[in-house]
Amino acid sequence: MHIKKGTILLANPQMEDPEFFKSVILIVYCDDKEVIGIILNKPSKEYLKQIPNSQEHLNLNVGGPVEQKSLLFIHKLKTLIPGSTKIKDDYYFGGDYEILSTHITKKNINRIFIYLGYTGWTKNQLISEINENSWILCEYDLNECINKKNIWSSIIKTLDEKYAIWTNATRDPNLN
Repeated sequence: MHIKKGTILLANPQMEDPEFFKSVILIVYCDDKEVIGIILNKPSKEYLKQIPNSQEHLNLNVGGPVEQKSLLFIHKLKTLIPGSTKIKDDYYFGGDYEILSTHITKKNINRIFIYLGYTGWTKNQLISEINENSWILCEYDLNECINKKNIWSSIIKTLDEKYAIWTNATRDPNLN
């Protein structure tokens, strides 16, 4: 399998960096030199209150450790948002925030996902980390990934049996 937009990275729970413990990362950009992803399963305790042209409040998620003051979004709107790029199926990344904000309504609230920050690697760095078993690269239905609880365990259970033991891993390796 190749690294490309729309693929999923699952963190090895024994990875030394606690930032990525049991992370599920969606690759939103990939070229010959760099790869950018968004952590899908790291909710923030904050929410976005002041959205121009909307009365709605959106939950924020931590998208990764890079530029955590940056507001990034994935959406599944039927209306094309200028500047957004297709990730996979009917999921898009980014675009014009002012225009997106006009679509934040009760009807669309479950189609817009806001993230603070992102993950990033050089392509060779990520390939190396995958080869070292820090990450598993896989395909998975995005409808089952975004805004779902326990998604890391759910995906691991669909993979090779050798990963089943990972579901019991804790943050503290001394408790394993």
